[in-house]
Amino acid sequence: MDGFLEFMSEFANKLSAFKEILSAAALIIIDVCALAIVAFCSKEKKVVQAQWSRAARHMMLTDYDENFAFTLNSEEILMGRHISVDLRFPDMSVSRYHAMLTLEDGIWTISDLDSKSGTYVNGRKIKQIRLKPGDEIKIGQKTLYFRRKRA
Repeated sequence: MDGFLEFMSEFANKLSAFKEILSAAALIIIDVCALAIVAFCSKEKKVVQAQWSRAARHMMLTDYDENFAFTLNSEEILMGRHISVDLRFPDMSVSRYHAMLTLEDGIWTISDLDSKSGTYVNGRKIKQIRLKPGDEIKIGQKTLYFRRKRA
């Protein structure tokens, strides 16, 4: 009986050591998989950013002297005075939800959202219009320029 207990004790020790080796191997495999995912995601992020830049035409909104610059980095950009908008102007001449910039098929469009003071492009009050580089956009008292980002 002592031989059997000794055998079982030795077997339990070997089994415990085997479990530790398996655990270490599993952790190594998980780490390698995580590194592969991070590398793939990093590469994919660069590809998606390049595609977005081409689709968005590298456009931005600036003020006259380019002290203010807002890169157009989404298919829809809500502009207004409310805290939840994408591009906020804390100015009472701007409506809470004043205008929306949208990108579709590489073309940027601005739409007035029934604002009180209106949205103007190149001095003309608009409801909706396609934008071209150099267009002047007036929202309340704020004047912005639709420009291509410099390289």
